[in-house]
Amino acid sequence: MKLGAQLRKLDQRLRTLTVLGILDQLQKLSVVVVVIFWFSGCQERKVQAHFQAWQVVNSAHGGGGDGGRLDALQKLNGDHVSLARVRLDSAYLSYVNLAGARLDQASLAGAFLDSARLAGARLRGASARGANFNSSDLTDADLTGARLDSAKIVGATLSGAVAVGADFTGAILRRTVLRGTALTGATLAGADLSDADLQDAALSGADLRGAQLSNVRNWSRIQSMSGARLGGVRNAPPGFVEFARRQGAIEG
Repeated sequence: MKLGAQLRKLDQRLRTLTVLGILDQLQKLSVVVVVIFWFSGCQERKVQAHFQAWQVVNSAHGGGGDGGRLDALQKLNGDHVSLARVRLDSAYLSYVNLAGARLDQASLAGAFLDSARLAGARLRGASARGANFNSSDLTDADLTGARLDSAKIVGATLSGAVAVGADFTGAILRRTVLRGTALTGATLAGADLSDADLQDAALSGADLRGAQLSNVRNWSRIQSMSGARLGGVRNAPPGFVEFARRQGAIEG
């Protein structure tokens, strides 16, 4: 009798352990399911947030002011969403942080981007005629083929930027840092470069006709000027034109 009772007790214990084991596995499985649903919901929430941000950006097109675009653009860029071809004409985006943004072919005509952070941003072929980039950080930005005619770029930093073939006709670049900036083939006709820092700038083939060169700094350390056009440059520092000629610049 004692042996039978002990066997029954052992059987009950084994059954209990089996049930506990099953419950433990179910608990672990439920945790996994919750995590999966959380990540799935997180992705869905991110997509929804991006959709709402684009709605804000697009609905404000054509109007001045911020219109909520500043926060929306920063959110999209923070999530590495491309802003190529975005339309931001006349938008008020002072102090916006779009470092590293992809703004290829963006339309920024008349936009206020003063004190903006655009370091490393791609603005290839962007149209920013008359835009305000005063005091902005455009370090290492890609401005290849961009239209910046009549733009205000006073006191900005374009160190290491690539602006090959860019159009700066009539732009105001006073006190702008152009150290190591690639301006090969760029149009700077009639631009105001007063007090700009030109150390290591590449100006081969650039059009400088009629440019204001009063007090330009580090001009004797310009990297290249072969084929640059100097006709009618204004207030060039003593020795600048001779230096440019030795570099291969022409006066036509």
